Amino acid sequence: MHVPGIIPPGRRRVKAGRVRFVIRRSFRFGLLLGLLGGAAVALTKVLGSRTPQHPAPATEPWPRLSSDPTLAAAPSARAIPDPATPAPAVVSEEVVVPPEPPRALPDPAKADSPVVKAPAKKTPTKTAAAKKKAPAKAWVEPKGGVCPTSHPVKAKLTSKIFHLPGMLNYERTTPDRCYADEAKATADGLRAAKR
Repeated sequence: MHVPGIIPPGRRRVKAGRVRFVIRRSFRFGLLLGLLGGAAVALTKVLGSRTPQHPAPATEPWPRLSSDPTLAAAPSARAIPDPATPAPAVVSEEVVVPPEPPRALPDPAKADSPVVKAPAKKTPTKTAAAKKKAPAKAWVEPKGGVCPTSHPVKAKLTSKIFHLPGMLNYERTTPDRCYADEAKATADGLRAAKR
């Protein structure tokens, strides 16, 4: 039989102070577990990043130049073609000489009058278009993302900047165009990279 207001035997009432203690202890335990888990993740990332993702850079990032690139090169006795650049197209023009009109037979009635010959026309040996050489292209297309040695300046059209050999990002730049020198790149509306 149960009487209201009387606690049944065997059950005790939990005090409010005890509840606060349990909540506080659970919070501390959860906080401690969170800190230990975060430290473990951070430690794994630090130790995992010790393996190099990229090969170590060589002591020499690029071969040193044997001459100063700002000075003009001495002319060589023989021009050496670059195997990476295409050979210039040879334009051969044929000169077409129109056939002479057939000559009329002399009229015997007019045999007394002297025959006047028309002056001979000179045939052109070369046309005006052949006399003018086609201007050399200021830039060439890169082959496989690499500029030929004859056109070492790498240019990006999206950013409108160009990189010279020896600049910071020259090696990693994939060019859209390759220029022979800085002047031709600036003439095309590009600017030099800052570094």
